[in-house]
Amino acid sequence: RSGHRMVHCRDRLLVFGGFFDNLRDVKYYNDAHVFDLSLYQWHKLVTAPGDPVPQPRSGCSLAADPAAGAVFLYGGYYKKKVAMQQFDSHKDKAAVEELSETGVEFRDTWRLDLFGDSASGVRPGSWTQQKKSGAPPSSRSGCSMVLNRGRLVVFGGVHDEDTADGDGLVSEFYADAHSYTIETGRWRALAVESKPGKPAALAAADSGGGEGGVASRAAEGGDATSLLALGGGRRRNRNRNDSDDEDVAGAAALAAGTAAGAAEPPLAESEEGGAASAPAPCPRMNHRVALKGNTMYVYGGLYEPEESSEITLNDMWSVDLSKLDGWTCLHAGNAPEDALVRELSDGG
Repeated sequence: RSGHRMVHCRDRLLVFGGFFDNLRDVKYYNDAHVFDLSLYQWHKLVTAPGDPVPQPRSGCSLAADPAAGAVFLYGGYYKKKVAMQQFDSHKDKAAVEELSETGVEFRDTWRLDLFGDSASGVRPGSWTQQKKSGAPPSSRSGCSMVLNRGRLVVFGGVHDEDTADGDGLVSEFYADAHSYTIETGRWRALAVESKPGKPAALAAADSGGGEGGVASRAAEGGDATSLLALGGGRRRNRNRNDSDDEDVAGAAALAAGTAAGAAEPPLAESEEGGAASAPAPCPRMNHRVALKGNTMYVYGGLYEPEESSEITLNDMWSVDLSKLDGWTCLHAGNAPEDALVRELSDGG
């Protein structure tokens, strides 16, 4: 499988979900497997009949609470087949049913008790869906998550919608952060204050992504070669025309102005039209985060600033989750020619 997630909790490694694609069918999983680090043995977690479990998915986010012996799951993605009514002029103007795939982005939160609690009657390996209130993140996948002081912190991600012809995607990338307080089951957006300083990597004017938020958008269309990129544990279908060379060149120019080492990139525009002075990571998906103390570190990911272009990021940022007093750029990343991915119809 691929698109699964793994996390460490006490002396266990937990692997959950993912999918297997044999080029004919795609199967998504919702099974959980545990590797015992003391015995070096695998075993599958078996739930009791009728007990709740998360739906099959890939690209979800996991975070462990070793003190509680619990693992928390948020979100994920899978594709389901749906029946589409298509008009067929060769069948006496009858509507014929065809199967089509549509993506589903989960927004649920689950708790897995790895070791159980005999006092409260919680069995080992049991799942509990967490309640949701407040202002949760908008629908997305490809985000990352950490656990900090009794709250889950989710950063970034992407929301995809199929174009009208079904051959492309319209995508919104996010660079916002949201927290989920485990005890109260309440979501809220985290507002990171502006920290004065010179930006050192891709800056984003719009990073929103709460309910109804605005984010960077890349519209895809056309009916030529399909570009495939792995995103959030699923394929992202990208289409471009043979005449898109100018668009790709424009994307390269944009990247050159914003990601070339530690050179001075353009400043993000403020809402008033002036230059913003605070550095911040650009919107992204499939990045990774790690936590040390109260500091969350963000590394890499994928961003699509223009049609038919992809920038694979290797910048690194940090933010103090207890203060939220601004982002710090620790590494600006390499020159864009190493990051911009181009695929032409001839494979060149």
